[in-house]
Amino acid sequence: MKSKLILTLALSALATGAFAEDGFDRTSAHSFAAAQTQSATYAEDGYDRTGAQRFAEDGYDRTGAQRFAEDGYDRTGAQRFAEDGYDRTGAQRFAEDGFNRTGAQRFAEDGFNRTGAQRFAEDGYDRTGAQRFAEDGFDRTNAHRIS
Repeated sequence: MKSKLILTLALSALATGAFAEDGFDRTSAHSFAAAQTQSATYAEDGYDRTGAQRFAEDGYDRTGAQRFAEDGYDRTGAQRFAEDGYDRTGAQRFAEDGFNRTGAQRFAEDGFNRTGAQRFAEDGYDRTGAQRFAEDGFDRTNAHRIS
């Protein structure tokens, strides 16, 4: 008799643990696809928990499309401005000497730009190789090689 009582109590304890407070079982044995498609999971405020209707405290949704910074601009980066008023895209970045940092107007200390078009060696010839001469007077293009 004691074993039947213990067995009955054990089964009833297992049976009560298999059901949730709302009466549905936790075994998923009676989950019907048409009736329970997870669309009935709602948060305390009445919205579902799928994320489609999640709103922040300011009333905007949390998708990021309407997130605004303190200055009123959105945080997409399209209207981000630096302290000097220029945007941070790099189109109007200027160095301390007033020239932009794109490399179009970069000049060396001797006044020539750094593009290589006006680079000259110490002997006066440019470094493009067009006027390179050897010590014997012949150029190094091999045009005047005499055997």
